[in-house]
Amino acid sequence: MAALLPLAALLQLTVAAPVQGPPPLVVRVDEVRREVPVTTRGDGTRLVPLAALADALGAHVVAEGQTGGRWRLVVDRLGVDLEAGRPSAVAGLDTVPLPASVEQHADTVFVPEALALEVLPALGVGVVYDAAAHELLRIPLVGATPVAPPPPAEAPPPAPGSRRQPVVVVDPGHGGRDAGMVGMRVNGRPLVEKHVTLSVALALREALEARGVRVVLTRQTDALVPLAHRGRMANAARGDLFISLHVNAASPDWSSPGGIRGFETYVLAEAQTADQRRLESLENAAVRFEGQADGGEGGPLDFVMRDLEQNAHLRASADLAALLHGGIREVHPGPSRGVQQAGFRVLRTAFMPAVLVELGYGTHPGDAAFLVDPARQRALAAALADATRRFLDHYPASVGGR
Repeated sequence: MAALLPLAALLQLTVAAPVQGPPPLVVRVDEVRREVPVTTRGDGTRLVPLAALADALGAHVVAEGQTGGRWRLVVDRLGVDLEAGRPSAVAGLDTVPLPASVEQHADTVFVPEALALEVLPALGVGVVYDAAAHELLRIPLVGATPVAPPPPAEAPPPAPGSRRQPVVVVDPGHGGRDAGMVGMRVNGRPLVEKHVTLSVALALREALEARGVRVVLTRQTDALVPLAHRGRMANAARGDLFISLHVNAASPDWSSPGGIRGFETYVLAEAQTADQRRLESLENAAVRFEGQADGGEGGPLDFVMRDLEQNAHLRASADLAALLHGGIREVHPGPSRGVQQAGFRVLRTAFMPAVLVELGYGTHPGDAAFLVDPARQRALAAALADATRRFLDHYPASVGGR
């Protein structure tokens, strides 16, 4: 009979020892890609070497304490503290759970891949995960320490006559400690904007991918992403379109706020009415949850250049808004409240056709019941996806032109 391995050795083989094999995590800075090796433990947990992840991101790792076993990953001005054996990370005053513990094997520190894919994007440090491409996008923030890109790599030439797959960036509004509006109770639970927008965004990603469109989400979990970073994420992903999803709320100052319902679509322009200014102020107020500067918006020349680039997309944004609005009309139980305009902060840094969609009024019982129903969310997503596909087919010259 073969000798049995001691229990401690068996546990080390089946749980602790990484197994080689899965595809690497790709980190992209501008157009340069670097690969971070991924290993899996016996239980399937995916791990990445902390030093390799930091190097690819243009970040750095600092060993903490005299006895070892503690490290700080510094990305821009933010430090994320990690400790061997602990299934969590600490960023500022927040402790963020990880799906597995941090491990050290010889001189290599392994962290769960979720640190890169979920935790860093939620911290607003200019990192976003593109699930479709399995790429981590690194966005150097204005005013932050510059990211040093690796040496340029030769990109393969495009196939003759080929055209890039269109990329749509979908932005689920709010997230994390910014819940957005909290509305009517449906089946005993209140509608929460951040949950509705994420659910519809996930359904919209599925519907768009079924129509041949690549989708990048600005958040995939209940995470806080600064408003100014969302547009920059879209630019870094070389998006062709930017669609930001929100839920409206009636003003308590209106004569019968509970009776107001319906859907609206917005393009970026100066607000013209009192209600447009009210909604602009409401959505832009989300910056109070961010707790850090967004890196500034540059000087006068930057402002002029941004204004020129956004104006170049104004007509296309209006056309996209009209198509999306028409698609929603086919499935929404409430009335159309029109295509409108306002100076939404989330749209200012997205240099592409960009639209903000107010999916309905969470303060109206009918709209609230519609918005929290998973089947209705899928129908709404399908209508938005059909309209988006029509826009992309109508504007073929814009696809791949970024």
